[in-house]
Amino acid sequence: MNQSLVTFFAVLAGSVATFAVDRCLLHHGALPDSSVFAAEWIGPTLRRLDDVEAQLAGLRAHGDAAPAIADTEQQRTQAPILDDAKIAASVERALTARGMAQRPSPGGETGQVLDTASRAVSMRGKSDFWSNAELYKRIHAEGQMDALVAAFEAHAMAAPHDTEAQMDLGNAYLAYLQLDSSKWPLSQQADKAFDRVLAIDETHWNARFTKAMSYTFWPDFLGKKKEAISNFEILMTQQDSRPAQQNESNTYLILGNLLEQRGETERAKEVWRRGLRRHPNDAQLLQRVGQ
Repeated sequence: MNQSLVTFFAVLAGSVATFAVDRCLLHHGALPDSSVFAAEWIGPTLRRLDDVEAQLAGLRAHGDAAPAIADTEQQRTQAPILDDAKIAASVERALTARGMAQRPSPGGETGQVLDTASRAVSMRGKSDFWSNAELYKRIHAEGQMDALVAAFEAHAMAAPHDTEAQMDLGNAYLAYLQLDSSKWPLSQQADKAFDRVLAIDETHWNARFTKAMSYTFWPDFLGKKKEAISNFEILMTQQDSRPAQQNESNTYLILGNLLEQRGETERAKEVWRRGLRRHPNDAQLLQRVGQ
């Protein structure tokens, strides 16, 4: 199969999955119907095939430009703090490197970079789309999403061993996808950000869950369902060693669903029962066990 087509399907799957992950976590629901999200995303994405290679090449070039930083204990525990002015300067450099001119807001005001940098600082630790949906929509309407993402990139680059900085960046990429499906190549960048988090802390729940969920939406011929199961099994083991959290019931629910799809019905029921022992009031697990 043509390599560009394989890349397209892989990234498309990541984009669909990131939307589904947010909705699943927000509503604590079952695994969403992938056909609904595919209908919303595939049409616009297919129209972007003509420039996929150029976009991916640009993203690779931008990623390769990041300076190498030594892996030291001091850097892990003493991540630098960037103020608004320094982030604004980094944003300007990033946008210039991308050949993008800073645009005024609809009201005609200029000097938006510093304001966008301030917004990025205020969103640290809660940069997922659903925590800041209205703010993200305003920033997008002002034409400042590229500047916002560049601000998160600057912070993540300056603090490569800070899991929060890397999660913020991954979440910002996914938020951009929520607002503009033509930015689907950013799903690969988000995946890399979550990989960096797991390299620092292999028990980071949000990073592994998001990654595992994304694999459930990849086409079967790419073999990612097996990796999804493996990641959910790691999560299940990690969860069983600590007090239960409400959203963690999704791990057992979705893992059981995946096993059932593979024809492993008894193993699926055991996973659901295992989850029910930790989440005895979870309606969806009760339903699955009662089948």
